[in-house]
Amino acid sequence: GEIIAAFLMAQLEDVKKITKQRLKVWNSYHALLEELEKEDYLRRPIIPNTSEHNGHMYYILTKNQKERANLINFLKKQDILTVFHYIPLHSSPAGKKVGRYMGNMKVTNRVSDTILRLPLFYDITDAEIKKVGFRGENIKIPHSLTGKRAVELPIEDFKSLKSKEELIKF
Repeated sequence: GEIIAAFLMAQLEDVKKITKQRLKVWNSYHALLEELEKEDYLRRPIIPNTSEHNGHMYYILTKNQKERANLINFLKKQDILTVFHYIPLHSSPAGKKVGRYMGNMKVTNRVSDTILRLPLFYDITDAEIKKVGFRGENIKIPHSLTGKRAVELPIEDFKSLKSKEELIKF
């Protein structure tokens, strides 16, 4: 009712300020996670040059559902809450009951199984953003990505590694 309307009105009045801050957070994540994408540990969002966005959320795509679950658990142990976003309509109870679709929905199912939303809220701090993928000047690589124990490497050492296999041997 009225309380929700008042809350939303306050957000609408500050929409430019809020959007600017959300884009700052989004861009920070995007920059921090670039190296991990280059090394093929995850996929970052792709925004076409002809498009704009409002920084509503930041997500990554993992290799598979097990890797996402391991990453969620790892981040939870670091006091970082992440969520997996959504269940496709065709897989939901209501969708199964009344929905229709054509094809095998392979891409939709894969994205649903691998998408992971990172924390993104107005007053998140730079330190909290860096904690998601970094610890100070070190990159924290979860065991789900190495197949072994979690390892923490100085950024320079990480950049010198050529492959995931090299990281596992490290």
